Amino acid sequence: TAASFVRNDDFLFIDCGTTTLRLCESLAERIKQNTLSGITVVTNSFLNAEILAPYCKIILPGGAYFPERKSMAGTLCESFVNQFYFNIAFLGADGFSVETGFSTSEIEFAHLSGIAAAHSERNVVLLDSSKLGKRSNIVYDFFGNVREIVTDRKASNDKLEAVRSAGVILHIAK
Repeated sequence: TAASFVRNDDFLFIDCGTTTLRLCESLAERIKQNTLSGITVVTNSFLNAEILAPYCKIILPGGAYFPERKSMAGTLCESFVNQFYFNIAFLGADGFSVETGFSTSEIEFAHLSGIAAAHSERNVVLLDSSKLGKRSNIVYDFFGNVREIVTDRKASNDKLEAVRSAGVILHIAK
């Protein structure tokens, strides 16, 4: 679903995480099928870069390496990403609640996500339904820049309605 938002020649930020990894696989498929071309991706994830590098231009920001996430973050990474303006930022989250917004468990990744969101025309958070209604330790956006979520079909109607009532555009992946 999220891959369908990307257009030819878009300049993207793609965060680390399991759902963003699936996005990268879908983007690679679109490029192989000649339905997408010319994209440039800034990503802090080595896994995302490995998937997309054969198919499009990849830019990896420097910074502190977090082996458990196979990703970069920290002040150097933030300074690097702060130089760009993206058509779309695809962000991950460890939690989302109507009361606290979008959150993650690592401060370095929260700051990076916040910067990417502030520098993007469109921000889309990709998260599985188990993270809806949950909050993690560090909020990176409380409906300031991020107003769009892609999630799976397993969420309860109550959780989905709570997201919609907060004014968030909700996309349910196939």
